[in-house]
Amino acid sequence: MISPFYFPVSAATFNFACVIFGSVTIFAILSWYFIPPNKWLRQQQVERAMRTAEGHPDPVETTTDMQLVG
Repeated sequence: MISPFYFPVSAATFNFACVIFGSVTIFAILSWYFIPPNKWLRQQQVERAMRTAEGHPDPVETTTDMQLVG
């Protein structure tokens, strides 16, 4: 419902959900627009996830595991 349930509207009867939703949405859009993609999702992370999903071991983790065991 867009209209309030009680009139007159005061701070106690106002539904702040639309204000919070709008604030979060505006913040998300501005963050998406102004923050470059390399800051929040690096290419290395994407490539590592793709290799792991395909079943190929990560060469960095393999050498680290071998050094710890041996």
